[in-house]
Amino acid sequence: EANPPFVPELMLHMAEKMCALLETARGPLSFTVFVPSWARLPFYQHLKKASKCRAHCTIPASEHAFCDGAQHEKLHRYRPSSFDSSVFILQNDAGAARWAVTPEILGELKEAMRNPEGTLDLKAYEKSNQVTKSNENR
Repeated sequence: EANPPFVPELMLHMAEKMCALLETARGPLSFTVFVPSWARLPFYQHLKKASKCRAHCTIPASEHAFCDGAQHEKLHRYRPSSFDSSVFILQNDAGAARWAVTPEILGELKEAMRNPEGTLDLKAYEKSNQVTKSNENR
């Protein structure tokens, strides 16, 4: 699994490295990549056009959330997504044979990313964190 920092140049380098590894791997290899759906940027185009891209799906921002890496400092564990997210599954032939990507698996992935009950919308989440920061500064 890869969920890189959302820096376009870094994501492009990651995509290029993964594609090179998939071309040279001797055994089964599979990457599931989570990135923002910034379709016009080179990293996105590289992933989408990769010969080893076995599946791709987009999940609207309003339909998913992330467990915040700073959850221990936040009022709310889950952070609503700021962007639509794309999930790319890259596999060499041996990886595709070993871990076949099916519509059911993609459905399970989308379900796992669904907003947990009680997740705030992005505006409310950001406002609650501003309140938390102002309380810390007192």
